[in-house]
Amino acid sequence: MGIPLRRKTNETMRLLITTFAGIIFGFFLGVSFPTISLTKMNFPSSLFPSIDITYIEDKYSGLSTEALLDAFNTFKANKVMSVPSSKDNETKIWIPTNPRGAERLPPDIIESESDLYPRRLWGQPSEDLTIKPKYLVTFTVGISQKYNIDAAVKKFSENFTIMLFHYDGQASAWDEFEWSKRAIHVSVRKQTKW
Repeated sequence: MGIPLRRKTNETMRLLITTFAGIIFGFFLGVSFPTISLTKMNFPSSLFPSIDITYIEDKYSGLSTEALLDAFNTFKANKVMSVPSSKDNETKIWIPTNPRGAERLPPDIIESESDLYPRRLWGQPSEDLTIKPKYLVTFTVGISQKYNIDAAVKKFSENFTIMLFHYDGQASAWDEFEWSKRAIHVSVRKQTKW
């Protein structure tokens, strides 16, 4: 009676070990070969008449293995060279992995840190803020909530920076309130309530 139980245990253990070994083997096999790029393959138009393969690949592929290998090789090459890096030695970025709009901007356009304090473009920076607010309050607003938001904002002290997200695009309609001049107004096309 003990023999069938022992045989069943051995078969279960063999199945678990085989499954685990297959998973490990598949992982190492997948990591060792670069991904196949569908955009570099030429399919006859009769096979895929209405499918945009480049769109599918860009949408569902994260960082490709080719991009990772290029970045790793460039990093390794820069590490080996003892010469200070020049503009020619900068890390090259594989363009298809970048989303649209991620192009590099000229230097000194982007500020690396921001404290969200509104500053003017001229004059002395010391004259910008008489009181430095410590807190941030945000509201998602439409023009129909104008008087409710006015009542709510008046309850806050000057320690609060007021930030309004206008989902209707009418940021200039709030100029009648005195606090609106020191508030930060954000209005984006096709912005909706969250």
